[in-house]
Amino acid sequence: MHVYLSMMGMIIDLIVFDFDGTLFDTSEDITKAMNFALSRAGLPPVGRTKVWSSTGDGTSLLVERVLGKNNKNLHDTVLNDFIEYYASRYADYTRPIEGVEYILERFKTKKWSFYQTNIKNSLIKY
Repeated sequence: MHVYLSMMGMIIDLIVFDFDGTLFDTSEDITKAMNFALSRAGLPPVGRTKVWSSTGDGTSLLVERVLGKNNKNLHDTVLNDFIEYYASRYADYTRPIEGVEYILERFKTKKWSFYQTNIKNSLIKY
């Protein structure tokens, strides 16, 4: 099914969403994963606000921003520990943002192909 947006002259066949923060509130799970990784590196935990304000450009940059300049040498270790933790606990506290379930159901009825991407840089088809 094609959707034609007359004002923009566009046809929509595919919709791709970023998962984290767009469809679902993943901030608690991401913060817990980050604090696990920081703890393993001997660093103090950080708050959800610090973690969430550091997201948006991929996992590696998230880790870089949270570590800051003084702990750059721990980047790869923290990154690997973060990914290990988050891969098995990415949905412990994650919840849909209000209204998302309704919107996703509407997309299904339109028979559009839609995917979501997440911090693990993967695409999941719905």
